[in-house]
Parts: sequence; structure tokens; C-alpha cells
Amino acid sequence: MSENKPGLRKAVTMRYAVALYMSSVLGSGVLVLPGLAAQIAGPA
Repeated sequence: MSENKPGLRKAVTMRYAVALYMSSVLGSGVLVLPGLAAQIAGPA
């Protein structure tokens, strides 16, 4: 009997790598910008 194991391919394409990089940059920006805005606005 041959074993056919379904699984994931171990491949990261350039498109996937760029998308992952962009999402990490934009995601961190979403967390940083409110803090910068609060600092500029000063105390309430």
C-alpha cells in the first residue's frame, strides 16, 4: 500500500511574503497612531 498523505505545501511565494509584510506594517501602524494622536492632543 502506498501512503498518500494530504498536507500543506511548504512554499512561500513572493506575493505571500509581500502581503505578510504589508499586513504587519499596517497592523502595527493601527496600534501606534492612536498613541501618537493622544500625545499630540495632550491631556483631556
